[in-house]
Amino acid sequence: MQLTLVSHYGPKPAPFAERILLFQSMLTAQLGDDFAPYALEQVHATIIGLEGTRRGPRIHNENFRRFRDQEQCIDFEGLLRFLRARSAPDWAVRLGGFDPVRDHGFTSGGEHPFTRSFALRGEIAVAMGWPYHSGAFVPALHELRRACQTLGALHKWHQRETDVDNDFFFVLGRVSPQTAPAQRDGAQQLIRAHLAAAPLLLPVSHDTFSFVAYLEAQLPPATSRVFRLNDDRVTAGVLEKIYAPSGNTSRPH
Repeated sequence: MQLTLVSHYGPKPAPFAERILLFQSMLTAQLGDDFAPYALEQVHATIIGLEGTRRGPRIHNENFRRFRDQEQCIDFEGLLRFLRARSAPDWAVRLGGFDPVRDHGFTSGGEHPFTRSFALRGEIAVAMGWPYHSGAFVPALHELRRACQTLGALHKWHQRETDVDNDFFFVLGRVSPQTAPAQRDGAQQLIRAHLAAAPLLLPVSHDTFSFVAYLEAQLPPATSRVFRLNDDRVTAGVLEKIYAPSGNTSRPH
């Protein structure tokens, strides 16, 4: 199995759950059988992937090897200490509320947040929000991911030292590659417009963070194991045991 750190896997606040189900129903109405929704409990936001390979007692981080050509071992003791020592995050995630012609003070992947708030990317339907505090967008998620580098865990979108990724993204389901471009565009515009008109502020806290051990990259509940960050029984030893001597390093979505 492999491991990833996520937010909002499993139970969700009612407003967030309602929004997910609404968007999935809108996609089904627009795309029909070309859209396969994820189970509600399966939908999650990836904080940082912890894919690695066991060599003796140590877990070597796959992203450092793949993107930086470095051998770095994940410090699980340090990672747990870092995450748990932080006071409850002083930011939430804002989904939507983006006027497509207004400058909101940031871009994501070089694009306006209205465009990035929802997209059909290849075979996945992805919604996205950004950390928000005291009436402003803040780089809190990027900074958390960056700090994990010192503990041997490289975020896959921090391939270069200068890369920035503050995106809180979650996949709603799979989309057929055969879906017509006009259908794709229509679905994107519909959900983007809904998000722009009805923003949602999503709380983030220690209670929403989990480590998920997975066999399948989409983290279906039937083949995944959940380890809550706020569960004191979750130790470095427990997490290290997840990795087989030679593991699958596929990426979760």
